[in-house]
Amino acid sequence: MSAEAPENLLREWSRLVAATLVGQGIARVVMSPGSRSTPYVVALAARPELDCIDVVDERCAAFMALGMARASGQPTALLCTSGTAVAHWYPAVIEASMSDVPLLLLSADRPFELLDCGAPQTIDQTKIFGDHVRHFVETGSPEASDLALRGLRAALVRAIARTRGPRPGPVHVNLRARKPLEPRAPFTDAGHALASRAEALMALPPTLVPTPRVAVEGELVADAASLLRAARRPLIVVGPLPVSAAEDGTREAVWALARALGAPVYAEATSQCRFVGPEPTGVTRLDAFDLVLGSAPDLAPDAILQVGAPPVASAFERHLAAHPSVLHVVLGVGSHVDPLGRAQAVVMGHRLPTLQAFTHALEGTTRDEGWLAQIAALHARALHALDDERTDPVLGEGAVAHAVVEALPEDGWLTVGNSLPIRMVDRFAHGPGRPSFKVLSQRGANGIDGLISAALGVSRTSSAPGVLLLGDLSALHDLGALASASLARAPLAVVLVQNGGGRIFETLPVAREPSTAWALPHFTTPTTLQFDALARGFGVPHVEVRDRAGLQGALQASLARPGLTLIEAVVPAHGASASLGRIASRCASFAAER
Repeated sequence: MSAEAPENLLREWSRLVAATLVGQGIARVVMSPGSRSTPYVVALAARPELDCIDVVDERCAAFMALGMARASGQPTALLCTSGTAVAHWYPAVIEASMSDVPLLLLSADRPFELLDCGAPQTIDQTKIFGDHVRHFVETGSPEASDLALRGLRAALVRAIARTRGPRPGPVHVNLRARKPLEPRAPFTDAGHALASRAEALMALPPTLVPTPRVAVEGELVADAASLLRAARRPLIVVGPLPVSAAEDGTREAVWALARALGAPVYAEATSQCRFVGPEPTGVTRLDAFDLVLGSAPDLAPDAILQVGAPPVASAFERHLAAHPSVLHVVLGVGSHVDPLGRAQAVVMGHRLPTLQAFTHALEGTTRDEGWLAQIAALHARALHALDDERTDPVLGEGAVAHAVVEALPEDGWLTVGNSLPIRMVDRFAHGPGRPSFKVLSQRGANGIDGLISAALGVSRTSSAPGVLLLGDLSALHDLGALASASLARAPLAVVLVQNGGGRIFETLPVAREPSTAWALPHFTTPTTLQFDALARGFGVPHVEVRDRAGLQGALQASLARPGLTLIEAVVPAHGASASLGRIASRCASFAAER
């Protein structure tokens, strides 16, 4: 701190940061404290309005904040010290950016004069996250002038607003600080004057910044709707959607669109439109439509209206790639979502008004009733095949996924890991008659890291019981999260599918191609780690199960008590590939019998 700076400069600067966060509606801060972040830690922790959570590992902290923001729909703040601590946020920042989750990244930093001179814990943090953040703010070194204080407050207001929209996501604010870092009370005239000016700013009413929405273009809706009206076999496909879709009218808007278009709905497990309680009136739900698509290509739709991002089912992508004549319209997204580059229309706009606009434009569209009857009959037989497979005496991945969904209570939540777990839930867990619950996933970047941390964040945010379903390799990627297991307030069952490695690779071409099959162990990376010993070391309750009855009992017990329980479901190492193959074969037989 320079000789001219008041003794309480850092104290008032950091207090203004904390007051602005509170005023703009930030409720949670996940902190990984260090020396350079001292004034900001003290200022934030002093605010009773903030739930300040300490997580030592910055990587775990970032994913925990991601889970909180994903569950609440509101920005969660992160704070860390200078240096490589900031870089540990990177995977979670990428996921937040790609899945439109609001995060406020507050990185403490050293003053400019310590850059490029060998000062410890000093790296160039300027725009370290590149284009993975919606906005970057460099506050500069603290100053005592009215202009600097007002500028800090205004910059933070803008940053928080950008986390919320028009496209939500992470925003990075770099906060510099000179020593001495410990907050000091004013004792000089200059210090008291600075405190008075800061107090006056903190007493101002919060700045109102309404979140802007991307308006849907009426002309584009009309053009896309005219294409869809000509379709005789339309299908609505609902991909992964945020949990807000379960509460903001999106579900009802999807059902209204289906009735207007006369189209069946294939809603994947993470769409918030599968596990919805009673079947919606006048809507045909085809949760396993991808099985029909793969076994009976002659029953393929002639138009696909995709809501949100693409579904996890690979049959969907293969069908689009193989049938370029199929009309493909994407709507209700905040960015251009068309991985195959063959959509005839991508309608970007706020999800709910976009769905409503299409419903109005498509009212009364006719369809091929005979086609719908055929696929509904084949779909019913596919569901029977799935039921038969999951009730096999040997506990498999499909039975685990089904048991998890069956155990969830009304208004509970499921966090599902990528790779094999999401595919097993999508394949074996179906919606009709199930309690209504929310599904969270990391489908932005589709990574397998940070899942336990994110589930802890959800548990910290929600009072409802929840389950995390993940694989053994995903668990290894986030073992450090178990050090924060005590942060779980609500019941949280972490169901770890123990199949001896990354068995999804056994379902991919690398396992079937003779020239590469020999290298499969390099992809599955089997492990011999003992999760019971690891859980014991972290003080986490652990239960090992090997059959359906044991799994059901463990789920029931863990969802009835607060805190995290690790349930290790041991299944055959090579069962998933064989199971999926049997189902595909049976569905092909059904199709051939028509």
